[in-house]
Amino acid sequence: MLDGKNVGKIGNNSTLEIAAPAGSIIIEARIDWARSEPLTIETVPHQTVEIEVRNHWGAARGLGAITFGRGSYLLLTPR
Repeated sequence: MLDGKNVGKIGNNSTLEIAAPAGSIIIEARIDWARSEPLTIETVPHQTVEIEVRNHWGAARGLGAITFGRGSYLLLTPR
C-alpha cells in the first residue's frame, strides 16, 4: 500500500517496483488478515528506496500473531 492505496502484489522472494511521488509517503504491507506498521519515508526525485518485507513474528510464534499481532505481523525495513 502506498498512501493508503493498493499499488501491487509481491510474492515470496520477489521484488516489486513502484513509482512514488517525491515527498513524504506512507508504505504499508498486508497479507490476508495481517499487516505491517505504517512506514513513513521522505523521497526525492530519481531516488531508489529499497524496503524489505518480512514476517516480524517468525513461524514459531505465528499462532500468537494471529490474535495479538495482527497490526505488526509484517515488518518493513528500509535497506
